Amino acid sequence: MASDRLNMMQLMYGASSASYQLDASTKATANIYRARQSGTITSVILFSSRIGTAPTYRVGIESVSSRLPSGTYLASGAAYVDAANPNGAQTLTLGSSVTVAEGDLYAVTVRYQTGTINGSNCIFASDYHNTEAFYHLCLPWAVRMTAGSWGSSSLGFPRITPVYNDGSIEAGATLHAQSGLTTNSWSSSGSPLYRGSGMTMAATKRCVGVWVHMTPSASSSFSVKLFKDGTTSPLATRTVDVTNEWFGSGSRGTAYIPLTPTICASGSTYYWVIEPTTTNAITILYHLVWSSSVAIQNICGTLFGATGVSGSPPTWTQYNNSTDGFRSYMVVPDFDDVTAGGNPQLVNGGLIS
Repeated sequence: MASDRLNMMQLMYGASSASYQLDASTKATANIYRARQSGTITSVILFSSRIGTAPTYRVGIESVSSRLPSGTYLASGAAYVDAANPNGAQTLTLGSSVTVAEGDLYAVTVRYQTGTINGSNCIFASDYHNTEAFYHLCLPWAVRMTAGSWGSSSLGFPRITPVYNDGSIEAGATLHAQSGLTTNSWSSSGSPLYRGSGMTMAATKRCVGVWVHMTPSASSSFSVKLFKDGTTSPLATRTVDVTNEWFGSGSRGTAYIPLTPTICASGSTYYWVIEPTTTNAITILYHLVWSSSVAIQNICGTLFGATGVSGSPPTWTQYNNSTDGFRSYMVVPDFDDVTAGGNPQLVNGGLIS
């Protein structure tokens, strides 16, 4: 089992959101990343929301000093690109690529460069939904500049992430568009019976468990199941007795639920789903619907929302396209290789053993 659990995905929850408006030349925003691999970073994805005609912002990769952006761009000062009047999701190619070694810290920043900037001509760079996170372990971490000085961000993570030359994105990237929150409540007679997440594996990994964020009903039970697409029987199953095993019976929380270690083969699609086993099982399981596929990416591919109708085999619906909606459920697989990218940052959780 890998002990390094720092580079992780995040589970978003809750209906509240906020943003940081880059509406003055003395404002900026940044994410601090730790390189998950040795490689070459060639571009940055920026997702912003424009007001009026936005000025030109400089998006770049800087060194880190005292946990803050240093103001010095890497690649001999050329690791940046100027984005004029940005809006929506954009992949921006850096002026010079950046070579990083595994474990290197670096900052991806968005700074004002030139043009008219005020409250009517600017961008929002960090719309977010609340995040469950171990903040003392959190990578990336977010900072923002106010009145020319950097400080920790009380908002969410800016929607900026570096992209390696093999097309993979950095661990822990948060690139969500504004989302819609929907709650699910269903029982053993509900349809679709299975609700959770799916992934087509980019590499062979061993799944050892699942993180969930939900509110089960008191005196109920539910199962977490791992299916391979096209098969009738689950590869792994773990049933949870809420009364005896869930922390605070019937209360909302985040829990790690171990599964029998199971190999998930590269190129195959798998589903990690919750199945209610009693008539009053699930009070709340959140899902978020995003505006683009960028929002549900992680470093092992795209972890999309999925639902299944019981059958031989189950009939699956994948929420990873513009027709069905880009959806994420609070069901996240955990692999015993930290590079798998399936590990969320969570608090107020419990361990179901």
